[in-house]
Amino acid sequence: MRTNLRIVEDIDTQLCNAAKLYGQMQEYSNKGLLNKLIEDGYSRHDAKELIDDVKKFLALAASVSEAIAPTKALDIGWHAFILFTREYSKFCLRYCGWFIHHEPVDKESDLPDYEMLPRTKKLAKAAFGALSKNWEVTKGQNDVDCNPIGCQDKECSVPDCSSNQ
Repeated sequence: MRTNLRIVEDIDTQLCNAAKLYGQMQEYSNKGLLNKLIEDGYSRHDAKELIDDVKKFLALAASVSEAIAPTKALDIGWHAFILFTREYSKFCLRYCGWFIHHEPVDKESDLPDYEMLPRTKKLAKAAFGALSKNWEVTKGQNDVDCNPIGCQDKECSVPDCSSNQ
């Protein structure tokens, strides 16, 4: 079980930890969440893909010290997961070691929103490889309203995680 103490690690180590954590998350399934997304109009394939991408996002949020934020598609999936409050809480505690809060970004803060989405995608690609369409920034999405609380904004240079395995 992970703890909420983040030891200062280089970004390579953080990304490798995200990839390992995501691997552990593969055993988790939530039929209620899958059915909700299907009821909301997703095909079974697209719903499964979105759930998988939300796992990647949460693994990244739990592992890196960089400020990250979901795309609109990931945010929709994350919102749907959070509706299953007990399941979401158990998932976070089991895999991440703490509850990952969904916290809107204060629009008047100094956090550079326009940098968060490209940074998030760059980190995710480094940790997980090829990404689905859920990681694409939609037209007009040049700002962010959600990010995991506790993330820190720092400049980021993402090396290849595969070299550390």
